[in-house]
Amino acid sequence: MEDQRKRILELVKTGTLTIEEALTLLEALDKEQQHKSKTQNEERNQAEEQHQNEHNEQQSSTKDKEQANTFTEAKDKIFDFVGGALKKIKDFDFPLNQSVEISHVFQQSSANINSIKIDVDHGHVRFKQWDQEDVRIECEVKVFRTDDFEEGRKFFLNNSTFTLDDEQLQFTTHSKWMKVDTIVYVPQHKYETIVLRTFNGSIHGEDMTAVKTNIKTLNGKIFIKDSEINRLEAETANGTIDFEKSNINEVEAQTMNGEIKWNGAFVTSDFESFNGNISISLTDEYADTLHAKTVTGNIEIILPDKTAVQGECKSNFGNFMIALEGIERMDEKKEMIQKQLRFSRNYDTNKHLYIFADAKTGAVSIKEGEMDKKKEPITNEAEETQADSHEE
Repeated sequence: MEDQRKRILELVKTGTLTIEEALTLLEALDKEQQHKSKTQNEERNQAEEQHQNEHNEQQSSTKDKEQANTFTEAKDKIFDFVGGALKKIKDFDFPLNQSVEISHVFQQSSANINSIKIDVDHGHVRFKQWDQEDVRIECEVKVFRTDDFEEGRKFFLNNSTFTLDDEQLQFTTHSKWMKVDTIVYVPQHKYETIVLRTFNGSIHGEDMTAVKTNIKTLNGKIFIKDSEINRLEAETANGTIDFEKSNINEVEAQTMNGEIKWNGAFVTSDFESFNGNISISLTDEYADTLHAKTVTGNIEIILPDKTAVQGECKSNFGNFMIALEGIERMDEKKEMIQKQLRFSRNYDTNKHLYIFADAKTGAVSIKEGEMDKKKEPITNEAEETQADSHEE
């Protein structure tokens, strides 16, 4: 059982197993262990009547074997999937003995855009809104398997797409045989959607304003700063996710191998890391739901002073440190491999923050501090527009 857990952790560290798959597999292992323990207890209780229940015990044994075989098959399928993902990643190994570097700029004047999609196979992506009306994409390119400048330039242009059509800006690359570090500049505007993706590279977003934003990388860090977004989803397989001085209405962030850090304002949140700490510092009193879950890391939460809160903490092997004045411990469980605490704190307000913090092998810490800045929660202008149109 312990070897299987270690193997799952190693697969996560390679950046090939999703958080959902890993947690599902761990929960399945726990259920298998619980089932075995239950079966052993039943066998001891039935030992005195073995001669009377021999037939029933044989049926139970057969059922156990069938369940074990089913679980083994499920594990094999997951590990086969992981093996295929590893092969896919290895296919991205580049020959470094032959390459050429080029620079290229895509630019469009007086651009009228409402949605943005940046999708790069290999390379870092930086996104920034600026005070000009032009769209500008700066590319630093390394083309592999050639050392000829013109051939490399032609290969890059033939394997990349820059379009601005129907109020949508799109830039994509289509070959694993080049690395494209990209800097995107767009006018100051609240966009309907922003999508930033790369297979291998970090993503840096600054001064972003949007209704909906999706950020995803397989191998790289994600950093979001000074941004106001209604809904944001951020995911990386191997890397940290860092939010700094941002105001996001709904945020979901997932990483398999890395830390999640938050400093800003949100209304609802869902943070998950398999192998990494989760650190959250809230800067206003408008938060409604905080969900944080990690397997091998710790969870640290800093709240504004006098926040009314209802919370639930869980851990298998870690401890809880709730440094909040005036809390009421409603339910507390301190078993050998399962700890749980439910608590609340009330003030003269109808607004409560609900906290769910689950650190399977780590500790949970919740304390309070001064707010950096008060911000009103973001309203979803797109939803309001749609509602008005329906009413008409």
